[in-house]
Amino acid sequence: MKTKNILLTLIFILSAGFISANAQDRQGRVMDRKLTPEIKEKIQKMRSEFLKKELRLTDDEFNTFIPLYDEYADKKFALGEKARDGFRKLRDEQNRTEDNLLKIIDEDLEVQIKEAQLQKEYYQKFKKVLPAEKLIELKRTELRFMEEAVTNFRRQEGRERGNLRSSEPLRGRESRNQNRAE
Repeated sequence: MKTKNILLTLIFILSAGFISANAQDRQGRVMDRKLTPEIKEKIQKMRSEFLKKELRLTDDEFNTFIPLYDEYADKKFALGEKARDGFRKLRDEQNRTEDNLLKIIDEDLEVQIKEAQLQKEYYQKFKKVLPAEKLIELKRTELRFMEEAVTNFRRQEGRERGNLRSSEPLRGRESRNQNRAE
């Protein structure tokens, strides 16, 4: 369970931050990507549609739940940004001392604690809107959305770099699982 929570936190931090994460351009230089209001709106819309479909939300549930969820996601992203800032400082740090490393680790743990508190606070609110079955499914649905978002982002980055042809299919989770079974 502890490992699962850590994994969920890491996946969220990595996938929620993929837009503002560092990416390499064609010359290998690092450049920052910012979460613009347009991109944020697009992600929220995609996530809302995905949640509605996958959780089979009624119109009433959707209209009540999605604004709460967007508020939760914004706050969680802001907390994750603090952790990412710490790791950026570490990456940029010329003098990586033991004290600096320990400070970054402590800050990251504090962010994880705050994220857990935030999750608890919002799940109390979500319980008033959604039945328990949909709340349980919410975790799995969030992970599936993150996986798809990261996959789509990588596909788009590959096309921008000329690594993928637009007609070339990207192997999905199903085909990877099939190959493992063979």
